[in-house]
Amino acid sequence: MQHHSQPFHKLPKITLKHLLVALLLLVHLLPIWIVKYFPTQDGPSHIYNAQLFKEYHDHQNFRIRDVYQLNWTPFPNWTTHLLMVMLMYIFPPLICEKIVLSLCVLGLPLALFYFLRVIDRSKVILSLVGVIYSYHYLLMMGFYNFSLSVPVFFWTLGYWWKHRSNITPKRLASGQPLVGFYLLLTLTYFSHFQSFFLLVISISVFAGLLFLFSLRTDKTGLSFTDRLRPLLYFVTYMAPVYMVALTYYFSKTQGYGRNYRKLSWLNEYFFNLKSLVYFRNNHIWIGQFLFVVLAVLLFCSLWRRGAEFLGKSSAETRFSFESTDLFLVMFLILTLIYYISPNNIQSGGGWINDRVHIYLVLMLLPFLTIAFHRHLQYILITILVGLSLWHLAYTVHDNFFLDREIAEMTESVDLIAENSTVVLYLDKPGQR
Repeated sequence: MQHHSQPFHKLPKITLKHLLVALLLLVHLLPIWIVKYFPTQDGPSHIYNAQLFKEYHDHQNFRIRDVYQLNWTPFPNWTTHLLMVMLMYIFPPLICEKIVLSLCVLGLPLALFYFLRVIDRSKVILSLVGVIYSYHYLLMMGFYNFSLSVPVFFWTLGYWWKHRSNITPKRLASGQPLVGFYLLLTLTYFSHFQSFFLLVISISVFAGLLFLFSLRTDKTGLSFTDRLRPLLYFVTYMAPVYMVALTYYFSKTQGYGRNYRKLSWLNEYFFNLKSLVYFRNNHIWIGQFLFVVLAVLLFCSLWRRGAEFLGKSSAETRFSFESTDLFLVMFLILTLIYYISPNNIQSGGGWINDRVHIYLVLMLLPFLTIAFHRHLQYILITILVGLSLWHLAYTVHDNFFLDREIAEMTESVDLIAENSTVVLYLDKPGQR
């Protein structure tokens, strides 16, 4: 008698396509790992805070405890600091920063791949836009918590979309989908509040619109109360999330001054995709090119939906909706938020328009059609990969030369004696 052992899990077949995608992602780590110092504005502050946190309770560091007091309040912006603290027990501080940066850079295209695969797997090609956006203005500003929160945002939104029908009272006993959803929401909150707040808004809008669309398409003959029940379940499990979001929002916005960007600035930033611009204005060419590509895809998508609308005979079938239409609605809502939001609030929130801009671009992707001839899809892939490599080339070049300048600036660091103070002498008289 012969026994044939069967594998428990069938391993996915690795193709040339998978290898090329992996190579593309690895190449995008070059700006991080070919230099000693990754040039950002706030990055060194993250390293400093993490190092301070790690050494705070060392009995030899009494001077640190004389100056600083730990704040254990569960406010946002904790994630990368805690991650760096844990990594610093294994790696040097600069390597810890590079690991966090690698998570930010690789996380976005991978999160978009998961997100698009959940929404409409035929559109995963558009996750290449995430490769272009893996390096953006706010990352180069050193806003690591926000940069990490962007992929977490799309992981969470994709997870909720996939499991939203399973979060019901009958499934709450096992708790798996809801617990996973709460954990991802918590990670988003502790990464960055603006991402968390936009995520709560997005999920709520989608839940409300899905309910309205179900009223038109439901043919089961259920009463309105029965059809309302899923929405009531949603509001119930989102109630604590709303409480956290609104409490923190009002505590940071009420009674504080606000500064707004001019409309001309907002238009220029929006249409040139200037969230991709840093260090040099040449990145504007990439933003403009990508804007044209997305605009063409948007036009084709609207044309297709318009043709489907006109091609249907009855009014009932004309006003049928696809789930991907919701992302066009959310794109328009985020665009409105982009234009009406202040750029900063004096409680400490800043670069608000810049942050919303990244989300509104990426939120549009599930709506865009790529149902073209295979050769046209290859052209689209080539364009997106080409733009990402063009964008990457500028970043590699600039990081390489900025690393030299930073290395020159830090040559004398080892000469600073322990427990000594460095006094900066500035050129302008009267500066402190």
